[in-house]
Formats: sequence, C-alpha cells, structure tokens
Amino acid sequence: MKIDKNIPPEIAAKLKESLRRVRLILLLRGLAVVVTVALAALFVSMGIDAMVTIFSSWIRWGLWIAAVAATGVVAAFALVKPLCRRFTAAEIAALIERNHPELEERISTVVELAETDEAQGSASLLGALRAHAVRDAGGVAPRDEFTSRTVKPRLFAAGAFLAVLALLFVAFPSATRRLATRALV
Repeated sequence: MKIDKNIPPEIAAKLKESLRRVRLILLLRGLAVVVTVALAALFVSMGIDAMVTIFSSWIRWGLWIAAVAATGVVAAFALVKPLCRRFTAAEIAALIERNHPELEERISTVVELAETDEAQGSASLLGALRAHAVRDAGGVAPRDEFTSRTVKPRLFAAGAFLAVLALLFVAFPSATRRLATRALV
C-alpha cells in the first residue's frame, strides 16, 4: 500500500498498522484452510486405500495427484490470491470505519482528499476535518478492529483433523503409518 505524503502521519501510521494486521489475518486464515484441505485429502486417500485393495501404482499416483491438486487449488484461492491483493489507503480507512459510524467517515474522507490534489473548499473547513480525523485515528486500535474471530473456525477445523490423525496413530499405529506413507509417497 502506498501512503500519500499528504496523509497526516498519525493517520498513515494507523493505516500501516491496520494493513499489517489485515495481512496477518489473511495469512493465518489461508494457512488454516490449506492445512485443513491437505489433511482432508490425506484422509480420503487413506480411506480409499483402507477400503479397497489397490494393485496398481497408477491408482495411488492418481490419488496423490488429486490430493496435491486439491490442496494447490485451495492454496491459490485461499492463501496466494488474498495475500497478493493490493489495498489502497482509502480501502483500509473504510475497513476501519465500517464498524464505527461515530467516526462519520472523517478518516476515509481525509485520506481520499489527500490522495487527490483537487481538494476544493475552505482551508479552515478542511483543516478542521483533518484535525478531527487525526483525533479519531488516535482512538483506533487495529488489534481491536481486526480480530482473529474469522480465523478461529478455520483453526478449529485444522485442529480437529490433526486430532483425529493423532488418535488414529495412537489407536492403530502400524496401519495408520502404512496408510499415511502410501498416501504421501
């Protein structure tokens, strides 16, 4: 994100901190989804191998390729695509103000006016708007604005798959090791 030099430093700092927080949440969400899909694909491969006697190696290769392809597609859409998205300063300001109607879009207005050199209006009015926006930005806590609430269900799903895999290794160590090895190799 490119921060315009006309944006007040207090607001620019909050925007940068908010962007870091948003990127961290996107990374954690994407990783959790990729791990969940990879483990689900492993379970499907292990389950098919356990239920059906596979004599041909090309069937095992097909299962492996399908698992890797599914994980790769999910990684592309849930991890790479969101992390490659470019955010503008105005978008981050709008995200901050989304849950705060009391800010009356002062921060995003100041950011948008700073990004355009065509700010028209009285200098005193623009100065007052800027002062209010700086004051409002001081009360913004990116850690509170962008919580890990959307990450938790995905982490729970990945943890549940890991727990089931651990239970399988404890309950049936040799069979699980054999099936997991066949699915992964």
